[in-house]
Amino acid sequence: MLLRFSFLMLLSISVFAQVIGEVTLLKGNVFLLDEQGETVNELIETDTISTKDMISVAEKSVVRLKMKDGSVLTLGGNSQMSFDKYLIDDNKRESVLGLVKGKIRAEIKNLDGGEKPIKPEDKLFKINTSSVSIGVRGTEFLVNSYVVSKKPVADAVLLSGKINANVVGSTAVDLVPGQALNSSEFLASGKTRFLSKKSLAKLVSNKAAFMPNIQLPDGQFIDIDSKIKNIKAEPSNTPSKEATKQTTKEGGKQGTKQATKQAGKEASKTAAQNTTASSTTSTATTSATTTATTGVTTGVTAPATTAPGFSPSAITTPGVPTVPSSPGLSIPKIPSISSKAGSLAPKGIVKEAWKYITASPWDIRDALINRKELKKINECYYWVYEKKSGEQVMERFRKEKDCDEFEFDF
Repeated sequence: MLLRFSFLMLLSISVFAQVIGEVTLLKGNVFLLDEQGETVNELIETDTISTKDMISVAEKSVVRLKMKDGSVLTLGGNSQMSFDKYLIDDNKRESVLGLVKGKIRAEIKNLDGGEKPIKPEDKLFKINTSSVSIGVRGTEFLVNSYVVSKKPVADAVLLSGKINANVVGSTAVDLVPGQALNSSEFLASGKTRFLSKKSLAKLVSNKAAFMPNIQLPDGQFIDIDSKIKNIKAEPSNTPSKEATKQTTKEGGKQGTKQATKQAGKEASKTAAQNTTASSTTSTATTSATTTATTGVTTGVTAPATTAPGFSPSAITTPGVPTVPSSPGLSIPKIPSISSKAGSLAPKGIVKEAWKYITASPWDIRDALINRKELKKINECYYWVYEKKSGEQVMERFRKEKDCDEFEFDF
């Protein structure tokens, strides 16, 4: 009897709490809540989301979910969403999500393209807020849910595809790409807005961007285009996590040929960029100080002196952290600015520092050059040099870290 009860209990859990998605990107703090809104646990990347779950995204945080139908949902800071229903069966979909507050960017996969034509009612995907219900079919759109003068307000803007916005207390309206709706404005006048072509293109191309709130806390409406203009463009030349993994794998094949020749040189330059010494100590530290204040670092974690192939002795350079020596690794000394600081004009110092940036590996150089833009979208990295077991050469690995954490490292 006990075994039967346990089996039925497990069966009911699997039926009512099916896995519907996975966390593919997480920055900051994101929590899983129970039905009472109490925190169950903190989410990490690769965690799964199930039906009836509710997640809460902390301030200055972001989470991206890959759903089982291929749709991608990105939630911004101070957001809360419930996954009320998410059914995919025989190429049919019935999904209902609740955006309690905050911002969401949704790319909903179109189920068309199967062997049989799909009826519109079989492709249901809804996102509900307190004031607007958004019906979706294969599309990309942004939704905000917030409060103005103690009343719920919602914004919606369509980037591509089709959505139907049903404003509570009014009629439904079909939006076209570039069209935006604010629930308060629509209730009062029945009007919607249109983004400029430039603003629409910017939101479409920048996958990290969210829609600015159309209405201010005092009830006034903003000029959407002017706000979108201030959104920083997403760097197109910044490798994704998937690309980084591939680069790391390929680096093991290609990097071994050049690692012996360049590892010491790169380690010395990279370590110099990570130091917090005075800008008058060395050219490298001038670059590092600028980097540290912007939140992008190119730090090097030196291997322990007891690691195989490393001798306890170390090569030291003024203003640069000690790096253990290793057979086959040549670590050049970095020229000091302090000896000639009196004769160098500021332009000369910048020129000297720039030499180390341009001589850095492409991925480190890219992060340094784009550090301001990367920090604004919380894309910060650090690099470590590690030697795998049984290998005689060092390999460089890039790891991600929240930009705010760098302020405590220096």
